Amino acid sequence: MDFSGRKILIVDDEKGFLDSLSKRIELMGFIPLKTTSGAEAVELCRTHQVDLAIVDFHMPEVDGLETLARLRKINPDIKTVLLTGYGNKKMRQAAEALHTAYFEKDNMRLFWSFIRKMNESDKAVFLPYTGSEETPPKAPAMATSVPVPEKKISSTKTTQDPFDLIVPENKFYNRDSHWLIGGTGSMEALKKKIANAAMIESHVLVIGEDGTGKEIVARAIHSLSHRKNNRFIGVNCGMMSPETLENELWGVESRKPLRTGLIESCHDGSIFLDNIQDMTADTQEKLARVLNLNVMTRKGGKEPVHADVRIMAACPFAVSDEVRDSAFHPDFFDQVAGFVITIPPLRERKDDIAPLCSYFMDKFAKEYEKTVKAIADDVLSAFAAYAFPGNVQELANLIERAVILLDGQTIELRHLPEKFRSPVKHAELFEDQNLLTLAEVELQHIIKVMKALGNNRSRAAEVLGISRGALWRKLKQADVAD
Repeated sequence: MDFSGRKILIVDDEKGFLDSLSKRIELMGFIPLKTTSGAEAVELCRTHQVDLAIVDFHMPEVDGLETLARLRKINPDIKTVLLTGYGNKKMRQAAEALHTAYFEKDNMRLFWSFIRKMNESDKAVFLPYTGSEETPPKAPAMATSVPVPEKKISSTKTTQDPFDLIVPENKFYNRDSHWLIGGTGSMEALKKKIANAAMIESHVLVIGEDGTGKEIVARAIHSLSHRKNNRFIGVNCGMMSPETLENELWGVESRKPLRTGLIESCHDGSIFLDNIQDMTADTQEKLARVLNLNVMTRKGGKEPVHADVRIMAACPFAVSDEVRDSAFHPDFFDQVAGFVITIPPLRERKDDIAPLCSYFMDKFAKEYEKTVKAIADDVLSAFAAYAFPGNVQELANLIERAVILLDGQTIELRHLPEKFRSPVKHAELFEDQNLLTLAEVELQHIIKVMKALGNNRSRAAEVLGISRGALWRKLKQADVAD
């Protein structure tokens, strides 16, 4: 049953976000039902046949989890998604307990990828690899296969649930490598490093903040290397438990039918491991042995399996000696850091903002079938004064939002979020000690917790509800020492 034309219930007390989400849902061919309260959502579910409910967690009176529980009582078969701007591990676990897909608002690209992948069984699917084989292999769970442009690609169905299949995917690869747009010195140096990395066989460590395009760099290296005709698979280590990650990488022989792991299925190809700082030391050690010997053993199995894979790992912060000793197994790190590439954040290459804006303007104008001819000068000035903590991904989201809201042919300040339309100049917001960004407030709270616990990072990570690797990342990004 095609999900197009189905009714999607959207619940969010932030009206601007609700309207924007609703407009795009409608443009994608769905019928949106929107409301700002959980109680009204329940009434809408009683009077309409709702196929999917997208619910914000933080709402007055009735929160998102309670709303979802009430909707399930009315319609046990309803598909559900929990959205939040303030996510943590406990909230993710609560969503998983409700068998609900979970997304954070600062990564809406992942959410839209999920929505697009609703297939006939209301499940998420991945685009399979399409190479020289007549019958493409089934894409394993938790993996992203390289899509080939200009070809019709059939989806491979899976029995997994949408929540278990959430892995970042960049649909612009090979068609629109927009993370590599730009002519600044730092971007030219990055392109040369990508070309150099493609010519050698060593594993690669890509360092860059969230939204800079680490997977795009890894894919570019793969596409230029001699492995280009074999599989590329992307895995987000931070989104799986240690046991699940090992099952996905090594496969499980004791299961019937045999579950082939990603390492084995990617023989002679490349595997991109994002957020390796969240990988346990035990998993790192096991992976180091595979990289040393090119041999692995499935979980529950006895016979060794030959597996020649190239690892391209990613970390969102520069790895100092202190971090290396505390967060990484030395054998594993020495292997993956054979060739290091650092991606510059957007705030350090602001001359690239204008060409990126032009690219995204054209792209989303075509996608939403709108005529967009220009971006106002004050919009570009606002962007130039902004720090872009979400980097290129955040810029893409801003332009996409503006195109959705556009009622003329020029993107203006009124099409941007409120923070860009404030009479206070954005640059002054960062200079004023009394006006803090969310990142600064978060850092202050982290430091407060750390001091209260005697700088015990393991304990602090537990209290904050984040992984130890995530805590390292936040402290290192802020350049905070013990």
